[in-house]
Amino acid sequence: MLAAALMLVGCTKVVEIPTESAELLEVGENEGGGNIVGVQAWVEPTSFASAEVLEDTLRLWLDDAEDQEWLRPDTVVVLPETMGTWLLLVDEGPDVIEAEDAETALRNLVTAHMPAFLLARDGAPAEDENVYAVYSMKADQVADAYQQVMGNLAAEYGVTLVGGSIVLPEPSIVDSRIVPTAGRELRNSSFIFDRDGNVLTNGVPESYPTAKEQEAIEPGAVGRLPVVDTPAGRLAVLVGSDSWFPDAWDQVTAEGAERVVAPILTSPRGAWLDTWEGYDGWPEPADVDRQDIKELTLAEAAESYGLAGRALDADIEAAMAVPLRGQMWDEGTDGVISIVDGNRVTEGPLVDAPVVANLWLPARDDKR
Repeated sequence: MLAAALMLVGCTKVVEIPTESAELLEVGENEGGGNIVGVQAWVEPTSFASAEVLEDTLRLWLDDAEDQEWLRPDTVVVLPETMGTWLLLVDEGPDVIEAEDAETALRNLVTAHMPAFLLARDGAPAEDENVYAVYSMKADQVADAYQQVMGNLAAEYGVTLVGGSIVLPEPSIVDSRIVPTAGRELRNSSFIFDRDGNVLTNGVPESYPTAKEQEAIEPGAVGRLPVVDTPAGRLAVLVGSDSWFPDAWDQVTAEGAERVVAPILTSPRGAWLDTWEGYDGWPEPADVDRQDIKELTLAEAAESYGLAGRALDADIEAAMAVPLRGQMWDEGTDGVISIVDGNRVTEGPLVDAPVVANLWLPARDDKR
């Protein structure tokens, strides 16, 4: 996810909204139990030039889902990891958005906000105080833009929306607003929005950030992973690397999760079919065969140890991992949508393009 801190920018000029429709994937049949729709967004720096631009960009692919009659009152829509974090780009100039590479973009971004950057860096509760300051210096503006986009889309389409994730200093909900806490530890958190656009619960923090991410982002306690009642069933969100750890699955299954979704980000481009290097920044769980490390590809490892394998082990009947795809200056991303439907695993296409996937859920007797 922090492949990153070097990819945070935006602009104030008029931005052309993409017009490319998404590739579509449908799993199962409508049995009246609701559905999960994953939006594998394809993003570029211009995607985050303003809240309105991001909203219109996501609306394009949600319209694709609506055209298929996939968006209903009992639908859960899932966006990818860092979808909110990149709103650091809001209202930035072309010296940032059109920079030759991510390093130049970051340098220009910091220069434009030097007083706020220095204030946030002073006494930063993180090993990497510079990355901490970048994520913190516009936190209030980023949080407001994120809530605007996600709340508007949830209400417009009448769905429950998992808003990917956003990095903020210790966010909380105050008077129905997402409020960062200045000077506190950074969290990579996901927020869930109901059909009226309201935030359903406090942020769901990532519990197992990578070693590089831990230089700026504080892990959340596994015990803070909630399960939320939705019209599609009891829903748990596992952010980023969390879906690779059995402790996270034990927590959400103990809380009665019926459906699990995972906003994820894999980088750089090519990583999905490259060698799996093992658990980054954490000891391997006891059930991991260490001979698999550096032998399997990341894609192969995900079948056993990622969402696909862990959901089957936990007897979760419906799960979906949704990656962020895109090209941010000289930095690319990788990965595919992964869907668990009972005992069946389905992968989306490995494409440099947006993908919208729909998983129909089995009927429930206690459906809200």
